[in-house]
Amino acid sequence: MAIHADYDSEGLTRPAHRPLTEQEREWVSTLLQSNPEWSDVTGGDLWVDGECICGCHTVHLEHSPEPQNPKTQNRDIEHVGEMLLYTEEGKRITVALFARRGTLCVRIPGQ
Repeated sequence: MAIHADYDSEGLTRPAHRPLTEQEREWVSTLLQSNPEWSDVTGGDLWVDGECICGCHTVHLEHSPEPQNPKTQNRDIEHVGEMLLYTEEGKRITVALFARRGTLCVRIPGQ
């Protein structure tokens, strides 16, 4: 399985093939709803096709055949949204969602 070239500029991504977890779907939904340009986009059936091996828990989303948001398909890369969460142990997690040419491509939870 090949990883899309725009996913792995540092050589830290291993191939994966899995649906988003319930928690990941909730994060994506929250971030989509927080951005007026993306609030009418559901994201569809998102799959993870790459996971970072450095320990940051970044996952890359499989490119859909059609843009989820045709309104932004002319943008090379865009920051869809970001939120900060705190675990019960007090660790901070940043969750960011990006799109490339109207297609969701990466969700980053890092500590």
